[in-house]
Amino acid sequence: MQTQIDSIFTKVDASKVDSFTVSYTSSAKGEDKIEMPWRTSLGVAVSLRDNLTVGVEYEVRSFASATYTDANGVQSAPWTSSGVLRCGAEYKPSDWLILRGGVRQEAEVFQPVTAALRGEPIKYPVYSLGAGVKYFGATLNIAYEYSDMHYVDSWSNAISENRQINNSIMASVSYELPWLK
Repeated sequence: MQTQIDSIFTKVDASKVDSFTVSYTSSAKGEDKIEMPWRTSLGVAVSLRDNLTVGVEYEVRSFASATYTDANGVQSAPWTSSGVLRCGAEYKPSDWLILRGGVRQEAEVFQPVTAALRGEPIKYPVYSLGAGVKYFGATLNIAYEYSDMHYVDSWSNAISENRQINNSIMASVSYELPWLK
Protein backbone atom coordinates (compact mmCIF):
# COMPACT_ATOMS: atom_id res chain seq x y z
CA MET A 1 0.00 0.00 0.00
CA GLN A 2 1.34 3.42 -0.96
CA THR A 3 0.55 6.67 0.93
CA GLN A 4 0.39 9.88 -1.03
CA ILE A 5 1.22 13.16 0.72
CA ASP A 6 -0.22 16.29 -0.84
CA SER A 7 1.93 19.30 -0.10
CA ILE A 8 3.37 22.34 -1.77
CA PHE A 9 6.67 20.49 -2.12
CA THR A 10 5.20 18.04 -4.60
CA LYS A 11 4.68 20.95 -6.97
CA VAL A 12 7.73 23.13 -6.22
CA ASP A 13 11.37 22.24 -5.69
CA ALA A 14 11.94 22.53 -1.89
CA SER A 15 15.21 24.44 -2.38
CA LYS A 16 13.32 27.24 -4.17
CA VAL A 17 10.53 27.80 -1.64
CA ASP A 18 10.39 31.42 -0.55
CA SER A 19 7.76 34.13 -0.29
CA PHE A 20 7.77 34.66 -4.05
CA THR A 21 6.98 31.09 -5.07
CA VAL A 22 4.60 30.00 -2.28
CA SER A 23 1.12 31.36 -2.29
CA TYR A 24 -1.89 30.50 -0.21
CA THR A 25 -5.44 31.45 -1.05
CA SER A 26 -8.51 30.90 1.07
CA SER A 27 -12.02 32.17 1.02
CA ALA A 28 -14.66 32.63 3.66
CA LYS A 29 -18.34 33.11 3.31
CA GLY A 30 -20.73 34.17 6.00
CA GLU A 31 -21.81 37.04 8.15
CA ASP A 32 -20.55 38.34 11.49
CA LYS A 33 -22.98 39.93 13.93
CA ILE A 34 -22.33 42.22 16.87
CA GLU A 35 -24.92 43.26 19.43
CA MET A 36 -23.73 46.31 21.32
CA PRO A 37 -25.18 47.44 24.67
CA TRP A 38 -26.33 50.93 25.55
CA ARG A 39 -23.77 53.40 26.84
CA THR A 40 -25.02 55.67 29.59
CA SER A 41 -23.62 58.89 30.96
CA LEU A 42 -24.66 61.34 33.63
CA GLY A 43 -23.14 64.77 33.95
CA VAL A 44 -23.59 68.10 35.64
CA ALA A 45 -22.16 71.56 34.96
CA VAL A 46 -22.22 74.36 37.51
CA SER A 47 -21.50 78.07 36.94
CA LEU A 48 -19.48 79.11 39.96
CA ARG A 49 -19.31 82.69 38.64
CA ASP A 50 -20.47 84.47 35.49
CA ASN A 51 -17.17 83.62 33.83
CA LEU A 52 -16.30 80.24 35.43
CA THR A 53 -18.05 76.91 34.77
CA VAL A 54 -17.00 73.46 36.00
CA GLY A 55 -18.41 70.13 34.92
CA VAL A 56 -18.27 66.47 35.87
CA GLU A 57 -19.51 63.48 33.87
CA TYR A 58 -19.53 59.72 34.52
CA GLU A 59 -20.02 57.26 31.67
CA VAL A 60 -20.90 53.56 31.99
CA ARG A 61 -19.58 51.39 29.17
CA SER A 62 -21.04 47.90 29.60
CA PHE A 63 -19.12 46.25 26.76
CA ALA A 64 -18.88 42.92 28.65
CA SER A 65 -22.54 42.33 27.74
CA ALA A 66 -21.81 42.82 24.02
CA THR A 67 -22.05 39.61 22.01
CA TYR A 68 -20.10 38.76 18.90
CA THR A 69 -21.30 35.95 16.64
CA ASP A 70 -18.94 34.80 13.89
CA ALA A 71 -19.89 33.35 10.49
CA ASN A 72 -19.96 29.81 11.98
CA GLY A 73 -22.47 30.83 14.67
CA VAL A 74 -19.94 30.75 17.52
CA GLN A 75 -20.89 33.38 20.09
CA SER A 76 -18.45 35.16 22.42
CA ALA A 77 -18.21 38.22 24.68
CA PRO A 78 -14.62 39.38 24.09
CA TRP A 79 -14.63 42.80 25.77
CA THR A 80 -14.61 44.25 29.28
CA SER A 81 -16.89 46.83 30.87
CA SER A 82 -15.74 50.05 32.48
CA GLY A 83 -16.82 53.31 33.96
CA VAL A 84 -14.98 56.51 33.06
CA LEU A 85 -14.95 59.88 34.79
CA ARG A 86 -14.48 63.26 33.10
CA CYS A 87 -14.10 66.70 34.67
CA GLY A 88 -13.26 70.07 33.25
CA ALA A 89 -13.51 73.82 33.61
CA GLU A 90 -14.12 76.78 31.31
CA TYR A 91 -12.97 80.30 32.19
CA LYS A 92 -13.93 83.47 30.26
CA PRO A 93 -11.56 86.29 31.22
CA SER A 94 -13.12 88.53 28.52
CA ASP A 95 -15.90 88.51 25.92
CA TRP A 96 -13.54 87.37 23.17
CA LEU A 97 -11.36 84.78 25.02
CA ILE A 98 -12.36 81.40 26.49
CA LEU A 99 -9.87 79.12 28.30
CA ARG A 100 -10.61 75.43 28.92
CA GLY A 101 -8.93 72.57 30.74
CA GLY A 102 -9.85 69.09 31.80
CA VAL A 103 -8.91 65.55 32.59
CA ARG A 104 -10.72 62.35 31.81
CA GLN A 105 -10.14 58.71 32.43
CA GLU A 106 -10.07 56.58 29.29
CA ALA A 107 -10.61 52.83 29.30
CA GLU A 108 -9.87 50.22 26.66
CA VAL A 109 -12.16 47.25 25.97
CA PHE A 110 -9.40 44.73 26.71
CA GLN A 111 -7.32 43.72 29.70
CA PRO A 112 -3.68 42.65 29.90
CA VAL A 113 -3.30 38.94 29.18
CA THR A 114 -1.78 38.29 32.60
CA ALA A 115 -3.85 40.76 34.64
CA ALA A 116 -4.01 40.00 38.36
CA LEU A 117 -7.60 41.27 38.56
CA ARG A 118 -9.56 39.54 35.80
CA GLY A 119 -12.15 41.66 34.04
CA GLU A 120 -10.46 44.99 34.80
CA PRO A 121 -9.75 46.95 31.61
CA ILE A 122 -6.73 49.10 30.97
CA LYS A 123 -7.40 52.66 32.22
CA TYR A 124 -5.29 55.78 31.79
CA PRO A 125 -5.72 59.56 32.09
CA VAL A 126 -6.11 62.02 29.22
CA TYR A 127 -5.27 65.70 29.90
CA SER A 128 -6.52 68.56 27.74
CA LEU A 129 -6.03 72.31 27.44
CA GLY A 130 -7.80 74.61 25.03
CA ALA A 131 -8.68 78.14 24.08
CA GLY A 132 -11.38 79.82 22.06
CA VAL A 133 -11.17 83.23 20.43
CA LYS A 134 -14.30 85.09 19.28
CA TYR A 135 -14.12 87.82 16.66
CA PHE A 136 -17.14 89.35 14.82
CA GLY A 137 -19.32 86.26 15.23
CA ALA A 138 -16.58 83.78 14.31
CA THR A 139 -15.00 81.50 16.89
CA LEU A 140 -11.66 79.71 16.60
CA ASN A 141 -11.24 76.83 19.06
CA ILE A 142 -7.88 75.11 19.56
CA ALA A 143 -7.29 72.20 21.94
CA TYR A 144 -4.34 70.00 22.93
CA GLU A 145 -4.67 66.50 24.41
CA TYR A 146 -2.02 64.29 25.99
CA SER A 147 -2.49 60.64 26.94
CA ASP A 148 -0.13 57.93 28.12
CA MET A 149 -1.53 54.38 28.01
CA HIS A 150 0.82 52.06 29.86
CA TYR A 151 0.35 48.47 31.02
CA VAL A 152 2.49 45.42 31.73
CA ASP A 153 2.00 41.78 30.75
CA SER A 154 3.97 39.36 32.95
CA TRP A 155 4.92 35.95 31.67
CA SER A 156 6.81 33.12 33.39
CA ASN A 157 10.10 34.20 31.87
CA ALA A 158 9.53 37.70 30.51
CA ILE A 159 7.75 41.01 31.02
CA SER A 160 6.15 42.94 28.16
CA GLU A 161 5.84 46.66 28.76
CA ASN A 162 3.27 48.23 26.47
CA ARG A 163 3.08 51.99 26.10
CA GLN A 164 1.31 54.34 23.72
CA ILE A 165 1.70 58.11 24.09
CA ASN A 166 -0.63 60.36 22.09
CA ASN A 167 -0.30 64.09 21.50
CA SER A 168 -3.26 65.57 19.64
CA ILE A 169 -4.04 69.07 18.46
CA MET A 170 -7.55 69.87 17.29
CA ALA A 171 -8.97 73.05 15.80
CA SER A 172 -12.40 74.21 14.71
CA VAL A 173 -13.83 77.37 13.25
CA SER A 174 -17.49 78.33 13.54
CA TYR A 175 -19.56 81.35 12.60
CA GLU A 176 -22.76 82.47 14.29
CA LEU A 177 -25.28 84.15 12.01
CA PRO A 178 -26.26 87.44 13.69
CA TRP A 179 -29.95 87.35 12.63
CA LEU A 180 -30.48 83.89 14.22
CA LYS A 181 -29.69 84.98 17.79
